[in-house]
Amino acid sequence: KMEDQISLSEDLLLRHQAIGAEEIPVEIWNQILTYLNDEERLNLRACSRRLTDIISRTDMHSTWPYSRITTGNGQLLVRVSKFIEMKANCDGQGLDQILHIPNRLFSRMYGELLTISEVNFNIVPAKFIESLLERSRFTTLSFIFREEEFNIHEVIQILRKLSWKSVQMTFVRFTPDEESLETIKQIIH
Repeated sequence: KMEDQISLSEDLLLRHQAIGAEEIPVEIWNQILTYLNDEERLNLRACSRRLTDIISRTDMHSTWPYSRITTGNGQLLVRVSKFIEMKANCDGQGLDQILHIPNRLFSRMYGELLTISEVNFNIVPAKFIESLLERSRFTTLSFIFREEEFNIHEVIQILRKLSWKSVQMTFVRFTPDEESLETIKQIIH
């Protein structure tokens, strides 16, 4: 009987051996990581190269309500959570740097609200905003425009390329011409 118990224990051990992190499918990691907040996700990423790689291939679900893209003093600021902020010069090299940062943090990002505020679309190209957001899914996209920042062609390009459940637009101290407003309405409805 003792030999039978030992044999049974060996069989159980063989069937229930530990597996490495790399053997767990990305879908399972997605489920595990949804229980971590942004700070915990960043801390886990810092543990090893393998975990950095795993985290970069999983989805990030941000519950932070203040995600925003904004410019000021010649710099672009992208803040996607309380702990994840990217800042660079508005020149081509600075914008390229920002595009590569999310590759290390997530495959796709989900959230409720993204505000694009005080972004001068005469300086920051729509293609950059599209590239930055193509792997993001926010329920609502909110634009806040000042007259000197508003470029109808760049805004239309972003709206046509990206699909959102809800789009809000606020125009600060100006009203775009009727033709621009009509074009925007047609795209978002």
